Amino acid sequence: MGAFAKQFDLSGKVALVTGGSKGLGKSMARTFAEAGADILIASRNADELRSAVADISHGLDRRVEFLAGDMTVREDVEGLAKAALAAFGRVDVLVNNAGTSMPQAIEELTDETWDSVIQLNLTTAVALSRALIPEMKARRWGRIINISSIFGTSGFEKRVSYSAAKAGLIGMTRSLALDVGRFGITVNCLAPPRRTTMPDAGVFASSSDLLFSSHLGRLQAETPLNPLSRFTEPPLGI
Repeated sequence: MGAFAKQFDLSGKVALVTGGSKGLGKSMARTFAEAGADILIASRNADELRSAVADISHGLDRRVEFLAGDMTVREDVEGLAKAALAAFGRVDVLVNNAGTSMPQAIEELTDETWDSVIQLNLTTAVALSRALIPEMKARRWGRIINISSIFGTSGFEKRVSYSAAKAGLIGMTRSLALDVGRFGITVNCLAPPRRTTMPDAGVFASSSDLLFSSHLGRLQAETPLNPLSRFTEPPLGI
């Protein structure tokens, strides 16, 4: 079990992670599984998902399943929410991690590219949250984690659509948190550096410890806490 997974218990919980076949999504899914959660991962490529399921479940007595679908297609997104509830009966933790970047200078940016990037990075997160929140409200418990990017807090060359989508995800997180907090649902946003989100095996020294024990640990060490032990100045869009 990774260092961070030892600090919390997700036994009996179900986590749905989009973009869960590789990179940060896969790493988070493994961490949740180590903490006791059953897992459903989703992305486009069934072969990559099948391989990821084997990696995530390796050595663990957890239920790990996958669903292949195109998260830019509204019917697939709605189908994912329905399939998750049908298969597991609940979703306790939703990680909106699916995303893509298509670098283009503004004069080269097509409507198709704009629509695709906004759909996958932002609209899908809204649609999945909307579909799963009623069940979370009924149980008065839920956790939604939106994966933004440092690109959503700073401008970068040829990233107009991606930066706009990730900035929108940060704004959506803040507003949604106010809407659903009274129902026992928390909504938070991570805006990791670029390489943290890239599907590069060399980046992930430990699937459980990468994000939480190094990046988040550094933030906790550098950021004052209030009496409730929460960040007083939420960094990086959290």
